[in-house]
Amino acid sequence: MKVKKLIAKAHEIFDGEHRARKTKKKHIEKVVKKLRSYEKKLTAMLDSETEQAEIEKLERKIALVHDQRKHGLALMQEFSRKKKTEV
Repeated sequence: MKVKKLIAKAHEIFDGEHRARKTKKKHIEKVVKKLRSYEKKLTAMLDSETEQAEIEKLERKIALVHDQRKHGLALMQEFSRKKKTEV
């Protein structure tokens, strides 16, 4: 490795903020993955539902889960942009 890469690698290891951000990103990725599977499950339930009250309830839940997942994806993109500006 070149000296510049070695210095960058050492900085990553000793920088606590970077490590905390990386950990947070991994947790957000897990949550987003769970939200995606839950959204698919709700959509499947919606397809099989016939009662109007239940359909509306499921649609509200799907919208909520979708918005939360979208917010998580935005946070992940923000972490990626911060990483690119550091290097």
